[in-house]
Amino acid sequence: MKRDKPLYYVKTTGTTGEAKLIPMYIEQDNASFFFKKEIIYNLIQGKISFFMLLDYIEFYDSIEVSNAVTRQFKKIFDSYLSYFIFRYISATPFYLYKNVNHSMDQNLIYALLNKNLTIIFTYFLRSCLENLDKILFNFSYYLDIIKNIDYDRFIELKIIYSDILNKEDSKDWLYKVWPYLKIIICGSSGIYNLYKPRIKYYAKDIIIWSPICACTEMIYGLNDNYYDDTYKFNYKQGKYYKDMIIDDKYLRLKVDTINGLNNYLIDDLLKFTDDSNFIYEGRYNFYNELKITERQFALIFNTENYIYDVLLIKQDDDNNKSYILVMETYNDKKLPLYMINNLKKHINITDIKYTHGKFDNLIDYIKDTSSNKILFREQIKLPRILDYKNEKHQEYIKILIN
Repeated sequence: MKRDKPLYYVKTTGTTGEAKLIPMYIEQDNASFFFKKEIIYNLIQGKISFFMLLDYIEFYDSIEVSNAVTRQFKKIFDSYLSYFIFRYISATPFYLYKNVNHSMDQNLIYALLNKNLTIIFTYFLRSCLENLDKILFNFSYYLDIIKNIDYDRFIELKIIYSDILNKEDSKDWLYKVWPYLKIIICGSSGIYNLYKPRIKYYAKDIIIWSPICACTEMIYGLNDNYYDDTYKFNYKQGKYYKDMIIDDKYLRLKVDTINGLNNYLIDDLLKFTDDSNFIYEGRYNFYNELKITERQFALIFNTENYIYDVLLIKQDDDNNKSYILVMETYNDKKLPLYMINNLKKHINITDIKYTHGKFDNLIDYIKDTSSNKILFREQIKLPRILDYKNEKHQEYIKILIN
């Protein structure tokens, strides 16, 4: 590691172990690439909503502590662009991002007040879906608040909500609330495809774009194509070790970075199509356990739009790897037989347990018990395999299937 005073620190999430501070000496890529000309064009008559929180600033030894993604947005908000963004195109006023009492509810209320919403920014697609569901299933709560702010918009939303209730169907409801909504911009994850069908059910033509592939320590992949999940490796930020090949198919990511991390194991799994382009497959430990990647696992469920979330619990049997599938669905639907059979081709599933509301409770618990106090619940990635032998996982299992 370098010995100079760092420009800032990044803090790992602390969801799998103690949160660690890593010094950063050089800024990562400027996030202005988010604001492509197509986005600016769409925003001429529209608004943007940030389904994320950027409230807290933590310092260590008088130096700012952040993470790779939040740092990028903070750079935008503190730049010459911030006045333009928050004066003209943000649904949420800038002062809320400087307010430590700012809540996600306030973001959602401001989003609902703006009929011309065209773009949603979010950390991960799961957190976006969670917040959209929060609106849908608590619509009357938000109506009561909006009634006292903008009565005309209240009447408009009340009619929309009545229509949703009468039809007992939420198909394309996002277009009823926000008729100009075009794109959701989010970070990548291995399980990303699990949530796409439900988002598409809410808005069939919505573009879901994940422009960066990143961990706390490094933004290592960039994607400027709305319709392709292939990333270009970000050589400006470092290099990867080409000898970390797994099963002649994947690369286990180990890097040297411009910020002094050498021979550093990030442990993400990538599938390179050439020296520069790759598809993000998820975490290495998932593949090492199951011999199927998180991306492939999510795609098994991608044929149905009623699945909210899913994970596996490893049975306490070293001689015979078997798993309980724990999942939550909309309207308490059960998995079809063809999907169960497809899963069993890859994973020894001995039982399926359905739960309701427990996945969100688990996210809250992970947030509350994380050693990273500046971590937002929207940033949390759920562990996809829980193990009874892991003490922390025992608590997670109690929350899910108690």
